[in-house]
Amino acid sequence: NVYVADFSAADLKEINSSGSVINSFPTASYAFGCSVAPNGDVAVTSFNPGDVRIVAGPDAGQDWGGVALDWPGGFDLKGNFYVECADEAPCSSPSLYEWPAGGSSWMKLNFNHSIGFPGGIQEDGKDLGVMDQNGGNFQNGIYLTTVSGSTATEKQAYIFDGNCSGSYIDDPSSWGSLDKKPDGVSKKKLKGYVLTNLDCFPTPLTIFGKKAGTATGSITALKYQYDQGVTLTH
Repeated sequence: NVYVADFSAADLKEINSSGSVINSFPTASYAFGCSVAPNGDVAVTSFNPGDVRIVAGPDAGQDWGGVALDWPGGFDLKGNFYVECADEAPCSSPSLYEWPAGGSSWMKLNFNHSIGFPGGIQEDGKDLGVMDQNGGNFQNGIYLTTVSGSTATEKQAYIFDGNCSGSYIDDPSSWGSLDKKPDGVSKKKLKGYVLTNLDCFPTPLTIFGKKAGTATGSITALKYQYDQGVTLTH
């Protein structure tokens, strides 16, 4: 099944393969992102006020709180949950936080890369992808990051330039990675990334090569649409 964070309805919807909503879980406020842990827990990040709740799975009902932890978070393959904090209390500046698997409190990580403007967190199967909506000159950045204890280390930064009315790509939720065979999303056989670009309307899915930089193409899915986040099948 597919989980969808419904911002306006302030809930999480579970949708089966036929497209029917089979469950709806209330969230603290505007649901802004969700992630599934290896044990089946589904965490929802809520926006303004920030909050993280486990709404489904074996630990359903847990509320991790977090006043400014309102951007879409993500689990890694070990069940640790990561989220970026805005520049409101308890943060003095955008920061990276972790709720360790089985833990009982948030831990601020010592990150060796400054975050210009918080975004989403996404695990790519090997590294943690830390999104920065202002990775430099209002360009979107994804920092591939490893975490050891309370230390987070950026291994590589990918900076993306848009191809619409400006270079700002507002993608706080998720992104897709292109495999060599991207299943019809693009005819080009390349490794790269796909992001949404809210600088344009309707929102295109913008395609980048494996080194990011300037966009190599785009796809517009619907005529009237603002999109937040994307993921691809392989």
